[in-house]
Amino acid sequence: MFEDLMLGHLVDVVAGFFASPLNVTLSLASLAIALLLFFKLNDKAMPQKQRISLVYLHLAFLFAPLVFLALSISCQVASIACAVTITQMLLYSLPLIIIGTIVAGFILLPRYYKSSSLKAPESLSKFVKKESKRLKLKKAPEVFSADSGKPSAFTLGFFNPRIFVSVGMQEVLSKKEIEAVLLHELSHVKNASSWFKFSSTLLKAFSPFAALRGFGFSVDAEEHKADSYAARRQGTRRHLNSAKKKAAISC
Repeated sequence: MFEDLMLGHLVDVVAGFFASPLNVTLSLASLAIALLLFFKLNDKAMPQKQRISLVYLHLAFLFAPLVFLALSISCQVASIACAVTITQMLLYSLPLIIIGTIVAGFILLPRYYKSSSLKAPESLSKFVKKESKRLKLKKAPEVFSADSGKPSAFTLGFFNPRIFVSVGMQEVLSKKEIEAVLLHELSHVKNASSWFKFSSTLLKAFSPFAALRGFGFSVDAEEHKADSYAARRQGTRRHLNSAKKKAAISC
């Protein structure tokens, strides 16, 4: 009974919203801009950070009509039992889920790993600082020893990226092999790969356009780019290949 009431109310709300030419115009304009931004962010010639910005602009314009719809309705008396209030909560839920995912991915997750990790040995930090200057990074990423026996290395964060190298990886790799891994991760920092991977996942999860049309991002391509940089910098792929082999055997 309640579900039928809510469905009927929602249909009435949507019908009333689109009865206004202004609401129709704003909604169509917002969706048109979202579509244009989606096609633009598939331009691989565009700098990576600009493409990332377009992902969030695309999602903002894509869900703007839901916000317009929610703002257009109101209860005479604020009450959780009011059908209008419940409808507004439903309309706001998806944008709020997206915002929550972004906050978790960019703020909470990096902080969690930082709080559960120790600063890496000074030799690794010095190496990263030196190589960061060569890459002309504005700020050298901090390096942490992740509390895990499983060999792994990853980068988190965008405005303040941090490189995590597990204790297990430091135990099984030689100095040159660890440096190859750090060079690989520094390439990801330079290209904002971790942020782009996260943004790409977010786009595929929430944008119907991304589901219907492929998004121009390849994890394999990013990994190959990072491998190539490490090999170029060391003058050989031997250390990187050896690191990968040891990590795979130890898993």
